Amino acid sequence: MSDFRFQPWPGTIAITTLLEFCSWLPYEIMMDKYDKEEMLGDVREAMLYQLGVDVSCEELNHFFTGKGKAALSGCAEWQQCFAVEKMLEFYYVHARDETLAKQIETMTMLASRGNEHHG
Repeated sequence: MSDFRFQPWPGTIAITTLLEFCSWLPYEIMMDKYDKEEMLGDVREAMLYQLGVDVSCEELNHFFTGKGKAALSGCAEWQQCFAVEKMLEFYYVHARDETLAKQIETMTMLASRGNEHHG
């Protein structure tokens, strides 16, 4: 029977997994597609107002580009996970909005074609 003191805490495993997620996240590709400074500012603001943690955009950029090997100085693992969550949320919202805009554009184009044929 193994000693429970030597077993990893499930929360630590989840946090480590989330932080390692950054190592394969196509961060640089997303940076080319969306405004990097806007994302860093949004994450910084969320951390400041929701957690009371003041990190610079430079620290956040280093953290996100660290491929899972960087840490936010003075932040607990759960606070670092919050930063990753806010970064992913930023990309999700922008990608969703872009997809919706394309869908609306397509529907508008199809509707105008339909009007041309029936008009």
